[in-house]
Amino acid sequence: MKILKNTLLILAASFLVIACGDDSSPTGNGNGDGNIEIKPGSYWIFESFDLDYAGNAVDSTMTLDSSYVIDEITAYNNTWFPYVTDADYQALLGEVESDTMLVRSVEDRIYSILDMEMGDMLGEGGNFAPEALIADWDATNTWIATEIDTTILLDLGENGQFNVAAEMMVKVTPGAESNMTVDGESIAVKEFIINTEMDINAMIMTISIESSSHYYISKGKLIMSIKDDPAITSFTMIGEAPSKDTMPGSESNVIRYHIAD
Repeated sequence: MKILKNTLLILAASFLVIACGDDSSPTGNGNGDGNIEIKPGSYWIFESFDLDYAGNAVDSTMTLDSSYVIDEITAYNNTWFPYVTDADYQALLGEVESDTMLVRSVEDRIYSILDMEMGDMLGEGGNFAPEALIADWDATNTWIATEIDTTILLDLGENGQFNVAAEMMVKVTPGAESNMTVDGESIAVKEFIINTEMDINAMIMTISIESSSHYYISKGKLIMSIKDDPAITSFTMIGEAPSKDTMPGSESNVIRYHIAD
């Protein structure tokens, strides 16, 4: 179920607030055949759903989600555009979940910073992650977007504080270019595969997560489709054998959009 999977991946993303930027970079000179533009006022409507283990859509999990770009802000000595996604779980949970990541473009590259609103939980960790390169049209090789090996103090308020050791690596692999149809329009996109491996050691429990997401991005229209493969999780309690589970995947496809002038 994508709600459970997103919860675990948000936990993983929370550790990005203390990640150090990586020096690994993809090959390519950044001089493709057209630059990426991120424009406030642009929006995208996604049809989102879980996938069963055979890769089929689970109709009962269907939601209409929206993403939009709002006015620029300045952070980390750069100009960023908040890319907000509202996931409509009204039918399933009676609420709308909202996540924000900051994005900026340089020629044919897209950089992002996650803002998971977890400052209270992470104490001095703050809200933002260092920037990561998530798309590069000229790249031909896999690159490391984020690498973490650290220990932080989690503050759970009345439930106390405890140390959490985290190791995580996020790699991006450029895929093939193709065309997809949105509302009768053929749009050129390129696939970027984001692979995440994470190990968390917290008190008496170790959690390992392996996940893979496929982003289909258009230079002029940004993210047009996202497909999450099933995530493999392993939970190990002290003195017990590991317990493995596979969470179903999910998919989100743009059904209409507007790019601001």
